[in-house]
Amino acid sequence: MIRDRLLQWETMSTKVLLRLAPKYPTKLANPERASLNLPSSYPLHQHSDLGIDEAAQLELRLREVKAYEIIGDLKEAIAKKYATINDRRKNVIGQRGSTRASKLIDFQVSTVAKHRDRYRYLRDILLTLGMPEAHPDLQRLADDDCQSTRMFTDKVQLSRYQKGGNTINNKGLSWIWKVGTHHEKHGGEWATESE
Repeated sequence: MIRDRLLQWETMSTKVLLRLAPKYPTKLANPERASLNLPSSYPLHQHSDLGIDEAAQLELRLREVKAYEIIGDLKEAIAKKYATINDRRKNVIGQRGSTRASKLIDFQVSTVAKHRDRYRYLRDILLTLGMPEAHPDLQRLADDDCQSTRMFTDKVQLSRYQKGGNTINNKGLSWIWKVGTHHEKHGGEWATESE
């Protein structure tokens, strides 16, 4: 299966990436170890010399969509972690239930870390492909942005009878929660084009 996909990529690359095609391996004994040499594998200043400007723009657009998708996954993982922590505080009684809830929370923390690392890696590739550092949506992701308290604004009113509100977050809403449905619309366009 990998061998077939690699052969398909090799055929396509000879058409799209003319100057890079000779760099692809001809022996496919270990196809899982073959390097694909995408435009992001080369510094930005070499793209015009290698004739891969158009392919680099295509890869940039594809990876932007993937970055928005990862942000969505990250937000979902943070929300699940927050819900589990609240559920444990309210409902868990005893050592056995507490241990089970702690294991689930540890798993969710590792899931958040996985999505955070995937986004950081992908953002570095996007910068290599020419995305501006000050992109309005795809900003630098700090560890603090992945905290579940950053999904709230400064004060949250817990009931309609409460006058003030509890301060949950004194740093403000993280930028990832401001990135809305743009990735869903963008992803839908890509899904339509790929069919």
